[in-house]
Amino acid sequence: KEEARAVILKLRGVKATAEQVADDMASLDELNKSEGGSLYEQLTKVWRDPVLTRMFKLGMGVMALQQLSGINTLMYYGAAILIMVGFDSSLSVELSALLAFGQAVGIMISNPLFDKYGRRALMLPSTFVAALNLVLIGACFLDINRFKW
Repeated sequence: KEEARAVILKLRGVKATAEQVADDMASLDELNKSEGGSLYEQLTKVWRDPVLTRMFKLGMGVMALQQLSGINTLMYYGAAILIMVGFDSSLSVELSALLAFGQAVGIMISNPLFDKYGRRALMLPSTFVAALNLVLIGACFLDINRFKW
């Protein structure tokens, strides 16, 4: 219970009131007591509790943002995109490997920062930068012949 309280305090931040923490703890206790039941019953309980509803919507929103951002498509089709831009096939595969390596390094750097600064502080600027870069990549395909190397 103390670990859950510590996590709630960290998520809520320094402005967290004792009442908010108590409400969150009560919601978690209620959820733990009612672990059984069908999926429909569990979702009904989540929708009836405003705290759990907010957590659910936030989690689903982050998941949707990650999936709909297109970064997985960019990683999967990276070599084909580079070939379309004008790189030869062997160089495009090497550049795709470099892109995957850069992603791995970024993940390794960001993981310790989550605990230090929090997910929100890292997610908001990185989402903006990712969206900007995806728009720039998309703009390159408006007139692909103009951007060939």
